[in-house]
Amino acid sequence: MAWTDVTYSCGHEARVQMYGPEIKRQARVFAYRQRPCEACRKASFRPSEEYIRPGFELANAGPGKAKITVHRTYDCWRELAARGYRLESLDGILADEDPVEPGRTFAEPEARKAYVRVFEDRAAFAADIEWLTNNLQAERLDHRPPVRHPLPAAFEPFEDEWGPAFSAKVADACAVIHDTIRKARKPYVAFSGGKDSTATLILVDAVAPSTPVIWADHELEFPESVAYMERTAARLGPRFTALLGYDVHPLWHIPWAIPPYWRDPLPGSVPISLPMPEWAAAEGYRLTFLGLRGDESKVRGTMLSEVGPTYRRRTGLVCCPLWNWDDESVWKLIRTTGADYNAAYDRYREIGLPPERQRIASLPRSPRDTLARGWPELLDRLEARYGPHWS
Repeated sequence: MAWTDVTYSCGHEARVQMYGPEIKRQARVFAYRQRPCEACRKASFRPSEEYIRPGFELANAGPGKAKITVHRTYDCWRELAARGYRLESLDGILADEDPVEPGRTFAEPEARKAYVRVFEDRAAFAADIEWLTNNLQAERLDHRPPVRHPLPAAFEPFEDEWGPAFSAKVADACAVIHDTIRKARKPYVAFSGGKDSTATLILVDAVAPSTPVIWADHELEFPESVAYMERTAARLGPRFTALLGYDVHPLWHIPWAIPPYWRDPLPGSVPISLPMPEWAAAEGYRLTFLGLRGDESKVRGTMLSEVGPTYRRRTGLVCCPLWNWDDESVWKLIRTTGADYNAAYDRYREIGLPPERQRIASLPRSPRDTLARGWPELLDRLEARYGPHWS
């Protein structure tokens, strides 16, 4: 591993932590030269051009036949039905039986459905391609419904302070939560202690205030994160569960495996031997609220623009109510509602860390330069016990 100076295509420079042999590092340096830095990418980003793929696909449907599959229906579904398209499932989820819980019927969200039409007339096929091109390519990334959702009663005192635009954003996120809860039983909030999961919890509490909150404790956590979780546990009471986590990312450290431990776990913590989503599925949870945002990275932005705020994975449904929010909106929700948050963010700001690098993670996954600038004594203790894994 080494820190390497790179120059982006926009001319900005940065120091990047790279792993692997020298030849792979040089390949990554070349790749960085071909793209702008994150700040310039976000400044020039336009969702309809960069993230959204063509909303339909063409395929052969047999001798003399062609098929059009429309993925991005938005508000065009009535026109599609009138033109002869038929709603089909892409992966069998719309069958009579729920694949996660056999014997239970389930309605999958729009992300996994598609409208399909088979053509035998070449002229009609060409006409539909032209119509779809004109009607589907300019749709917005956030898919905001034309109807204004009502603001939950818990947020009505903030409506004047927020203004119409932000109130509509909050109302839309709460509508996503409300609609998703109706589709699955036993939901929970996957709580990391970061700003995004904090904002997600604020929204979920306004819609379903009894929803359980689960935190995976990876032992090596920021002191501010542990203190924040202690306050959260005291505030939520039995709604809050701390799992003695299963973190597979830093291969050199297995949480809560070798005593004496780095610190004491929270009272009532539950040991697990599975990743948290699999443990939750085994406990009967069927819906996970996550604080994922498309603004965090291009990969997440592409994924969320394709599947929307709600999608299915092997362990159940996942709902990301902040999917089209940015940093400013997240902090606005936290500060205007007076919600408690992780004090590690205050330390990040004190040391001048840019917002895109202010991430709450376990200590083994935190960059050494961040720890050295913000928590030098903590870094010395970590390296004295575990060795130079933060080089």
